[in-house]
Amino acid sequence: MGRRLLRRRHPRSAAASSPRPMPGWGPTLDTGDDSPRLKDLSGRYAVVDGASSGTQYISEFPDGSAGKVVQKRDRVAAAVWGNTLWSGAATGGKVTATRLPSGTAVESFTTRNGCTPSDLQAVGRWVYWTCEDAWGDDQGSGVYDRTTKLTATAPSGRVLLGDGYLVERVGGIQSGSGLKLIDLHNGLPASGSYTDLASRKLADWTDLGKDNDGVGTTWTGDRFGGGVAYADDEQRVHLVKTGVPASALSAIDSTVTPGAASWSGTWWLSKPAASWKVTVRHKASGATVRTVTGSAARGLLTAAWDGKDSAGRLVLNGTYTWTLTAQPADGQGAPLSLSGNLAVTAGAAAPRDYAGNDGVGDVLTLSSSGTLTIQRGTGTGTLGSQVSGTGWPTTAKFVPFGDLGGDRCNDVLVRLSSGALRAYRPSCGKAATPSTPYTSLGTSGWNQYDVLTAPGDVTKDGRPDLIARNASTGTVYLYKGTSTGTLSARVKLYDNWKTYKKVVGAGDLNGDGIGDLLAQDTSNNLYRYDGTGSGTFRARVKVFSNWGASCNAVVGVGDITGDGRTDLVSRDTSGNLYRNSGDGKGSFGGRTKIATGWQGYKAVG
Repeated sequence: MGRRLLRRRHPRSAAASSPRPMPGWGPTLDTGDDSPRLKDLSGRYAVVDGASSGTQYISEFPDGSAGKVVQKRDRVAAAVWGNTLWSGAATGGKVTATRLPSGTAVESFTTRNGCTPSDLQAVGRWVYWTCEDAWGDDQGSGVYDRTTKLTATAPSGRVLLGDGYLVERVGGIQSGSGLKLIDLHNGLPASGSYTDLASRKLADWTDLGKDNDGVGTTWTGDRFGGGVAYADDEQRVHLVKTGVPASALSAIDSTVTPGAASWSGTWWLSKPAASWKVTVRHKASGATVRTVTGSAARGLLTAAWDGKDSAGRLVLNGTYTWTLTAQPADGQGAPLSLSGNLAVTAGAAAPRDYAGNDGVGDVLTLSSSGTLTIQRGTGTGTLGSQVSGTGWPTTAKFVPFGDLGGDRCNDVLVRLSSGALRAYRPSCGKAATPSTPYTSLGTSGWNQYDVLTAPGDVTKDGRPDLIARNASTGTVYLYKGTSTGTLSARVKLYDNWKTYKKVVGAGDLNGDGIGDLLAQDTSNNLYRYDGTGSGTFRARVKVFSNWGASCNAVVGVGDITGDGRTDLVSRDTSGNLYRNSGDGKGSFGGRTKIATGWQGYKAVG
C-alpha cells in the first residue's frame, strides 16, 4: 500500500493491502516506508514494521485522526500492552519493558536459553516469546510471569497468549490435534516446564478442519478477557469459553489533565466495565463536590468534570482529588479504583486568596509609606512571597473582601479619609493600587463606622457581605453583596456592641459554608457568632478566655495551613505574628509564632 498503514481491529500481524483508506476503517499512519506491517496494537499504541527497510515504528493514535510515529528504530521482536512496550534485544536473550511515550525502563527478563526473540506477545501479567533463526528453525519459546519474575518453557509455532493462558494450534490429525489451552493463571511451575501446567483441549481438529490452522484468520483468542473463537470447514464461527478466570479490571494506559478550569481523564481498560463513577473531593476537607457517572465502557473510558459542584456553581480554587471506580462487566475481580490530585486554578476565588489561585489565604499589610502588600500564604501555616502595590494614603482603611465584581478574583474595599467607600477589583495575583478599577459604594458617610469587616457569605447567595459597627452607638449592620457588584442598603443586626474591642469577619469556621464572626470583649474573652445563612447570627459561643490581650490586629485569614479549615492570624504590640489553626468546628488550636518584626506595618488585615 505504499506509505500508508490502515489501523485494523485485530491486534497482531494485520497487513494493509490497499493504497488508500477504506470508508469506516480506522485512522492512518504515514511511516514513509514501503508496505509497512502492523505487528501489534493495544490502546493508542502500535508496533509497525517496515517490510524491507529493517525499520520499526512505535506509533501512537492519540484520537480518531491520523497516527504519529513516536519512536523509530531497527526492527526487533516487540509487543505492546497499553503503554508498556516490550522489546527484545538485537542479539542475546534480554527483553526489556519501557513506558510509552517517555521510554522510561520498567523491568526486564532474559529468555531461558538466552535465545534472541523473533516474536513477543504481552497480556497483562504475562509475556510470551519465541525464537527462530534466520532459516525459520525453532530455537526455543517461553513465558514470563511479571508477578513472580519466573519463566517457563512454552510451545512454539502457532501459539497465542491470552489473559492467564496460552492457546496452541496442535497440527496433524492425531488425538491431541486441535486447539489446546495451557492454563497459566495459577503461576508457573517450579520445574520451569510448561508440560507441568494444567491443559485441556478446546476444539478437536475435526471441529476446525485439518487445514484451518491460521492464527488470527481461522482461529484467535480475545486477550481482553473473552474466549477463543474458531471457524469450521463451513466458515461457521464458534466461541469457546476458556474456563480461566479473567484478571481483575485494570487501566493499562491513561491520560489525565492536571486541572485548571476543568478536568478530564481517559483510561484504556484491560477488559470491559459495566459502569463507572468519578468522585471529586476537596483534598483538605474531604468534602465531595461532584460525582460523575457513566454506563458500560469497553476498551476506552472517558470522564470529564466541568469544575462545578452538584448545584452547578464553580468550586473554589485549590487542590482536589479525583477517584475513579469501575465495575467489571464480567463480575470477576475487584472493581477498578484509581485516584489522583487536580489543581483548580480557574474556579471561584477562595476566601482571602489574592495571589496564586491556590486556595490558600493571604494577609494584606499597609506600610507607613503607603505600600499595600499581599503576604502570600504558603499552605503550610506560614507566609511567603509578597506582591505589592504602591501609592496609597496611609489614612485609608483596607477591608479584604470576596469576589464582589464576579471576575473570579477577590476584591478589596477601601475607605478613604473623606468617608468614601470603594470596591477595588485587582486582577488575580495583583495587589491593588489607586489606579486599579473600582466601583464606588458611597462617596461619604462611611467614617461613622469603626469596624468594617467581611465575614464571607452570610446569606447563602454566593456573594460576600460586609459587617459595619457605628462608632458612637455600637450598632452593628449588615450590608449584603449584590449581583451588580455593589452593596445593598444596610440592615441592623445588633444594638450597642461597644463591649467588644474587636469584631472580626472570620470566614466559615464550622464548615457549614456560611460566614461567621469573632468578637473579643474588654475582658479578653473571645466569642464566636455562627452565621445562620439568612443574614443573621446565632447566640455567641465562647471560644477562649483571657485571649489576645496584647493583640492589636486579628485577621480571619482563610486557610493558610492547607487543611481546608479557616485559620486566625494575630499581631501583638511587639510585632510578633501568630497563627491559631482552625479545627473546622468553630474553634482553634494554640497559637504558633510565624513571623516577627511586623510592628512597622500601619495595618494588618
